[in-house]
Amino acid sequence: MRLAVFSAIFSQLAACSSSSDEEPTTGIALKDGYRVAEGLFVINRADGEITQLAAVPSGGTNGGFIKFSYLDNGDGSFEFAYIPENDGDLYSFTAFFGEADILSSDPALRIRRSEQSYPNGPAYCRARHALGFGEVENTFVGLKVIDVDDFGQLDGVTVEEADAAGDLQTVQSDDRQISTDLVCANLERGLVYNHFDCQDSDSVNGCLSSGLGISEIRFKASGSSSEVPLTFPRDDDKILSSPGRPPNSPLGDNGPAVVVARDGSTHLMFERLYTTPEVFSGTPVLASEFSDGGFNALYYKHIQDDPSTAVEYEIDFRRWLERPAVHSSVPTSDIRIDAQRANWVEFTATAIFKAPSEASGYDEDVYVGILTGRFDTRMLDVSHEHKIVLDPAQVDGVVTFAEFTCRVWDRYGMAPDDNVYVYAVLTPYFLRDGRGREFIAFTTTKGLVGKLSDGVVTSPDGSAQPAEQLYESICGIAPSRTIRH
Repeated sequence: MRLAVFSAIFSQLAACSSSSDEEPTTGIALKDGYRVAEGLFVINRADGEITQLAAVPSGGTNGGFIKFSYLDNGDGSFEFAYIPENDGDLYSFTAFFGEADILSSDPALRIRRSEQSYPNGPAYCRARHALGFGEVENTFVGLKVIDVDDFGQLDGVTVEEADAAGDLQTVQSDDRQISTDLVCANLERGLVYNHFDCQDSDSVNGCLSSGLGISEIRFKASGSSSEVPLTFPRDDDKILSSPGRPPNSPLGDNGPAVVVARDGSTHLMFERLYTTPEVFSGTPVLASEFSDGGFNALYYKHIQDDPSTAVEYEIDFRRWLERPAVHSSVPTSDIRIDAQRANWVEFTATAIFKAPSEASGYDEDVYVGILTGRFDTRMLDVSHEHKIVLDPAQVDGVVTFAEFTCRVWDRYGMAPDDNVYVYAVLTPYFLRDGRGREFIAFTTTKGLVGKLSDGVVTSPDGSAQPAEQLYESICGIAPSRTIRH
């Protein structure tokens, strides 16, 4: 439901451009014909190589967010479905993971937006070969499901046209309610999603901007069944003590990730959005993703019977971080059970850990990027504040915003269209191919730093800095080649 705000991160990064004739460095490969690195990617966990699966140009000088899901075909290929936030259309493509190369087909438009509604947040349901997605209308956001084979036959129809043709099943369509960020993974039935009550508003936009409700994670088996609450944010002191809500960001639970274990129990991870007085006071000066969107704590719960009695554990990264993070946001993406050890839970997320600088008074990065973590469910300690303090050896940084940005700059130049961009890496998912290779699939969005001219980058506000200096501040080393326009 809530989209994190990354403008502060973008403003802290800067870029440069090389027009050298030297051979570019390796480490990242964009789709042919593209030099602005927006879209869907995978990173090989063994060698760190990054490959773009789909280029998703947003247009304009700042990018948009992309929601996606994928399905393993079992033959070395994967079906991907995605929706760019900027256009609200639903696309799909096939990626082929060969021994030497990773290839992908051109995306095909499956469902397009209409004047009445548009699709949102696709999720493949592996256990029943289906695709779920949200349907955004004026007064509600509902949930639809379609068979994967039927979905692959759609050719740019609207939600209404697919519904009229009998291709869609409706799971949720209650007026004045928002149901979004759905997941279904290996669920045999139904969908898990964010639920937000909009009874106090006359529209979805009005609900997000002024509603007083608290979002929670729910499950619904079918259109005729009742909703089952899975999380209970109103029982958490973080929510009870929150002095207010950020604009367009309801307090409560968002972004569920779910997997059903062999014993039939459900493992659930989600993020809980809360606020503190400093979010509204401006003292200290927070990075804008916190001042505009509050903080997100990452939670885990193991549901065996009644969800209301299952303990909600907060994931604690304090032992992994070299510098204590004072402010953090950890949006969830994916969770899985270790194939060899059923008691081990693995997860991946985009983490934003920051701490105020004593010198400047502003937030500085501690770690900003994609990470993976794991923990043994047999070691959970109910008496220890309901927290899972992760072993540093069980957390790995995958790729940071700055690292991805520097790879793009080094390989393709820093001003491909006269503009200098930095990138955020978001919504990671585990992917294991038929050869047992481990990947993380993720999306990116770009942010404009400024224009490059005569070795100087000038930002939209008129401030300027030598490109070499900006490069070094982001990449940690001096550029290996002369930077010129």
